[in-house]
Amino acid sequence: MFDYAREQRTLGFMLSDCAKRYADRTFIRFRDESYTYAEIDDRASRIARGLHDLGAVKGNLVAVLLPNCAEYVWVQLGVARAGMVEVPLSTEAQGPLLTHFLKNAQPDVLITTPEFLARIAALGDAVTSLPRLVLKGEPGAVATAQTEIRQPIIPFEDLLAAPPEPPEVDVSYRDLLAIFYTSGTTGVSKGVMLPHHHNWHFPGIIIKLAELTGDDVFYTPFPYYHGVSQYMAVVPAMLVGGCAVIADKFSASRFWDEIRRYGVTVCWSVMTIPAVLMKQPEKPDDYTNSLRVMFGMGIDPTIWEAFEERFGVRFVNSYGSTETNLIIACPPHVRPPNRRTSGRATGDFEMAIVDESDRRLPAGEIGFIVSRPKIPFTQMQGYYRMPDETLKVTTNLWLHNGDMGYFDEAGWFYFTGRGKDTMRIGGENVSAQEIEVVLNSHPAVLECAVFAVSGDLGEDEAKADLRLRDGVTVEPAEIIEFYRGKLSKHMLPRYLQFRAQLPKTGTEKIQKGKLQEQGLTPETWDRQSGAFLGKG
Repeated sequence: MFDYAREQRTLGFMLSDCAKRYADRTFIRFRDESYTYAEIDDRASRIARGLHDLGAVKGNLVAVLLPNCAEYVWVQLGVARAGMVEVPLSTEAQGPLLTHFLKNAQPDVLITTPEFLARIAALGDAVTSLPRLVLKGEPGAVATAQTEIRQPIIPFEDLLAAPPEPPEVDVSYRDLLAIFYTSGTTGVSKGVMLPHHHNWHFPGIIIKLAELTGDDVFYTPFPYYHGVSQYMAVVPAMLVGGCAVIADKFSASRFWDEIRRYGVTVCWSVMTIPAVLMKQPEKPDDYTNSLRVMFGMGIDPTIWEAFEERFGVRFVNSYGSTETNLIIACPPHVRPPNRRTSGRATGDFEMAIVDESDRRLPAGEIGFIVSRPKIPFTQMQGYYRMPDETLKVTTNLWLHNGDMGYFDEAGWFYFTGRGKDTMRIGGENVSAQEIEVVLNSHPAVLECAVFAVSGDLGEDEAKADLRLRDGVTVEPAEIIEFYRGKLSKHMLPRYLQFRAQLPKTGTEKIQKGKLQEQGLTPETWDRQSGAFLGKG
């Protein structure tokens, strides 16, 4: 990684520099497609010019509603090169959520594919004026689309037909690069404004932690509308001259086959993925694979060592968010004191654990995580067109993201969950995440979600929604008996419910909000009565 001068720390400049250094190296792979640095640089320049020729200028917002594909990378980098602002939209969005995105962002251009046109058309009068539409599709797709959308549509090919000379525009490291919408698991989705400098700094931390080189292959099975694919995988690979592999989506059954197929050496995960991979049938070649580092946020400590031994992979645990950057991580070559810690402060941020009044708490005491940057323009610049929400999370000159945890005396950090994941049971504060770790240790449980429901005496009760492994059946009472002695009495869930699937975001995070909305159902089993609520 090259330590660019500050004004050079823009995504467009860094791409140009990397394309000169690594022109013929493979940069992006998707399915059977493969593109060199020079080819990606060319396409990014054409898209930048094409958008400019449509009348878009520096600072304009370009929304992107695309499935994972190589063209998404071209758009990401082309928009940045033109000094415009990328607005990646969730491919799960439709109806009210898609309306919210478009009304909040008010983009000047929307790049999409035919599969999403019906959703856009269905918005009707909910969105008063649609942005200019650029359609990526097969020949003839635009003509067909005009029967659904009553406004001019520009073929994506027109952007690629533009000359490879990007518009002359001054882009600063301080300029807005992208607006990433939060997953909305804890409320309305908010547009996180990230500057160019953030997309130099965050990848730089990853490069150091994984000791990335040009020989590495970074794999992402997550949606490309999420930062975990863009600035946490593709950009780090770019800055060292490596390769990035984009998968359609995560598949437990195909994961290791794809790792071997592409020679992947580094990837990201979320807490559920290692647990799901560990519960796949063991194979003789589990250890024989190219993966050397798996990043994660909230790795299950009960399977950490077993996972590393089975697959020959080194976990790098960490903590961060779209708003905060990567502010905690386990340094390379430093053995953590235990498998529950997320690591130490990465050094470029001031951090504290505070109470509800922002008063610092001593080591060992759980509180709210707050942070602020020591280097300018490395955290979010606010929520787009949501000034009140921005003020809420930046009180007292700290960035609050609602998460909770604590530091021990030696400075190691422990994440305990979202603020709303902390329950009050029997006069004790209980972390949902700590319960989930134990619940996932049952051989029949594939994954679970623990959350609070209203109790009889004004406190909370814990409900656990469980997804069992395929073909496995077990009685709720057997589940509870297994956990006795493994969980304190007040941490033992009162309610259990088996589900075929747990609702998830595109990045495999369980959407507890949807489960909490349903609350107690007739299919819920009550530990106190020993019966399902629907049979009362």
